[in-house]
Amino acid sequence: MKKNYYHINFKIQCCRFEFRINDIPIFIEHEGRSLFAEIPINQLLREGKNNFTAMIRPEQNKIELTDELLFEFGVTVGKISPEGVDVLELFNINVRELYALDDITKYGIIHTIEFELSHNNYIPNWNNNSSIHVNEIEIKKIFKFYNDFYNIILDKNINAIRNILSDSARHISMAFYLNPEEKLESMVEAYKEILNDSDFKLQPLQVKPQFIQLYSYGKLIELLNDKNHSVIYFLNKEQTFIKNIPLKISRNEKNEYYICLT
Repeated sequence: MKKNYYHINFKIQCCRFEFRINDIPIFIEHEGRSLFAEIPINQLLREGKNNFTAMIRPEQNKIELTDELLFEFGVTVGKISPEGVDVLELFNINVRELYALDDITKYGIIHTIEFELSHNNYIPNWNNNSSIHVNEIEIKKIFKFYNDFYNIILDKNINAIRNILSDSARHISMAFYLNPEEKLESMVEAYKEILNDSDFKLQPLQVKPQFIQLYSYGKLIELLNDKNHSVIYFLNKEQTFIKNIPLKISRNEKNEYYICLT
């Protein structure tokens, strides 16, 4: 069986930015730090057309991008089979070669690439869900889901945590060719580690309509507070370090919300 492992790699400095694949954020930099990284993206891809968007803005407290801007990114796929390993580059973009700096407004750049996969063997489990229209009824359902999950964490109910993470574990396992039971247990162990860390305390939950973020063309939802981190998080005693509990949820054909990504 051939296994395909997709990665995005980038070299970035002197700007704030956000990457999205199929309208799902994979990395956001709010301050403008230099960054050289490679991130696996199998879990966000689908058979057929995929959209990749880079949004680039000036550094904090600056109104324009400067000549020091560096912004290169690309996607590669590693193909693993009994015959060996092949690494192919799907695309590579150097923004400075595409845009003259004088032509860039103070609002920055939005650059989108569409690429097609004809051999991706998995479609994300939310891909066929209907888009969510955020009205008063849905807001109540979303808030209830978050409140219920928050109370499960507050009660340190490991069995309930295991049950609610099962969909996400199954999705990640299929995307990365993993054993779903082993992946689920590793996710549960990560929660146990946070819950048993006496230096960190679960913070009070605050949910507001303006915290709702819609991704994947309205099929995924996440609640981010006014500091741009998950509304469910732990803070250490010195109040210097945060451990987020990120949740991206969707609504299935039974009109029930479930965790897709965490």
